[in-house]
Amino acid sequence: MRIFTSFFRDIAESLIPQIGHAEVATLPDEPYREWTFYHVYQKRSIHRKNWLICQDASRAIYKEIKNFLVKNPEYRDEKPILWGNTKSVITNLFRQKGSLEERCGNWAEKINLSGFDFPCQPVEKDLSYDDREWFRASVEVKTVDEKEKYYRKGDFHLSDWKHFHDAAASHRFYVLQESLSPQGIICG
Repeated sequence: MRIFTSFFRDIAESLIPQIGHAEVATLPDEPYREWTFYHVYQKRSIHRKNWLICQDASRAIYKEIKNFLVKNPEYRDEKPILWGNTKSVITNLFRQKGSLEERCGNWAEKINLSGFDFPCQPVEKDLSYDDREWFRASVEVKTVDEKEKYYRKGDFHLSDWKHFHDAAASHRFYVLQESLSPQGIICG
């Protein structure tokens, strides 16, 4: 019986693409994590340092912003920031452990101290993050018969909450149908 269980697990793991944190199952995506998993299909252990993956993603975002500013100089109000001048600051922030609130606070503090090679603007002082702000701005929650009921507010169709979820759905469709499916990878 154990042979069959192992056999079917190996087949399933070889068919399921190793995307995101699928390799590590329940370990959350936290930038400071370092972990190893055994890739059944490749028959080898793979070591991951999340902060390096985050660093690569940051560099890609940096390039996109830089290209945008080249094409749209009216949005540039400071001299360009070189990636080499900010790479280590960003990587060190990704490597810091702690709760989400502590890590977000570290980023806000670095911005307040102009730690990214650009001056902190007054509007950027005391930045905060509320993961429910968009929801509360677009949806009203009422308790009816001891159950919570959700009602769209009048401007729901214009809300950041709706736009975010529309964009996420569009991205999911693109990844599943236009990116993975032509490669023969069928998911979700």
